[in-house]
Amino acid sequence: MPSLLLSAAAAVAAAAATMPCVTLKNAAAPGTCMPAIGVGTGGYTATNPFYGSWPENWNECISDPTCTAADPPGAPGVSYCQAAISTWLTLGGRRVDTSTSYRNQKGVGQAINASRRVNRSDVFVTSKVGPYLAMGYAEAKEQVGTMLAAGGLGTYVDLVLIHWPSCAQGGGCDANTTTPACMSGQPSYNATACRLATWAGLVELQAAGAIRAIGVSNFGIAELQEFIDAGVPLPSVNQLHHNIYGRADPAVVAFCTANGVHVQSYSPLGVPDHKTFAAPCAPTPLEDPVVLAAAAAHGMTPAQVLLAHQWGAGVSSNPRTMDALHMIEDLSAAGMAGLLTPAEIAQLDARPQC
Repeated sequence: MPSLLLSAAAAVAAAAATMPCVTLKNAAAPGTCMPAIGVGTGGYTATNPFYGSWPENWNECISDPTCTAADPPGAPGVSYCQAAISTWLTLGGRRVDTSTSYRNQKGVGQAINASRRVNRSDVFVTSKVGPYLAMGYAEAKEQVGTMLAAGGLGTYVDLVLIHWPSCAQGGGCDANTTTPACMSGQPSYNATACRLATWAGLVELQAAGAIRAIGVSNFGIAELQEFIDAGVPLPSVNQLHHNIYGRADPAVVAFCTANGVHVQSYSPLGVPDHKTFAAPCAPTPLEDPVVLAAAAAHGMTPAQVLLAHQWGAGVSSNPRTMDALHMIEDLSAAGMAGLLTPAEIAQLDARPQC
């Protein structure tokens, strides 16, 4: 890390030590507490980790022969993922969001293993199963085994999510499946039965201690109601796409809140390395005039405004970055939620949806 960042890094590490956390309910081991701000590791291109203006897109490149990303500057032989997670841990970050489909779980594990300052028990790792890989009872258990075999996680994963609720999203559900209900395109396919079979595999592993908490991602009310109707444990987390230009459905958020399911956001800053918006929105949430005005008023950065706004509403988040300065911003954001005024919060809540 450049010496220019060292003093700031030390201050942020101290602040990160007091990072608020969410005590998870429902399908979670007692006392499981998830830090409010984590680092997301999903990417939107396979070959270029510097797509666009923000260096926020990175993956492992170990399983795709067409992936040609070079080693990070100054770190030969170390993947972008390992380098980024090592920086995150050094700065005080303690939550990492990955997935079987992100092709970077090995890098996450390598960074945790290589850290001399951080114990595994202090790092909260989230991963996801299906549907880019098959969904199903045995398939979910196999994918969790792959997570653990990648190294660095020891005997458990902190949180495992079902990535998408159906085979219509992501594809791959009909590949190598032993669960007929999960064979998309076949007469046996049944989305509800597939979800519940996949969930049953995760429930079994959570009860055995291989997972501390289990949850879902991108689930709506109908899919969540299936857990209630089946009499099985409810998810501890529902991870949703959520930012000022693309808010999560308020009805889904209310349903989750009423049933003890914590709402977590991905793409809380939009996806500035991949997508821009058209009027009446600014090109990215980071350039929104209301965000910029609040940042100027409180000595915050635009990213801190966006993350503080979400945490003030009780929503944890996973901003993606491999840039140390951005990590410093993100780690400080949760403690700034109280700076935003009611008027600013109302303005942010009312931003157009684009």
